[in-house]
Amino acid sequence: MSAQSQARYVKIGRRVWSHKSVLALLDNAHGTGDPEELIRDCARRLVAQALALRWAGPPYDPKILAGLRDIAVEPTDDEIGAEARITG
Repeated sequence: MSAQSQARYVKIGRRVWSHKSVLALLDNAHGTGDPEELIRDCARRLVAQALALRWAGPPYDPKILAGLRDIAVEPTDDEIGAEARITG
């Protein structure tokens, strides 16, 4: 585990980030960048990959885009307190 993942928080600009997923994202980017911009960049790359595979574009099926990253999608009617959740 890297030193950044062991940190309780990371301050970038005026924002303080402490969630383990954000710390892992920053670790993957070698500790540089704004997490929100990193996520936008990842999304843009995924869309570009999907378009190269003849994706027709919006509206889109999130299951197809998740499949490009080998992420299994399981719909639920349970209340999860969010629009989506990733579990390990």
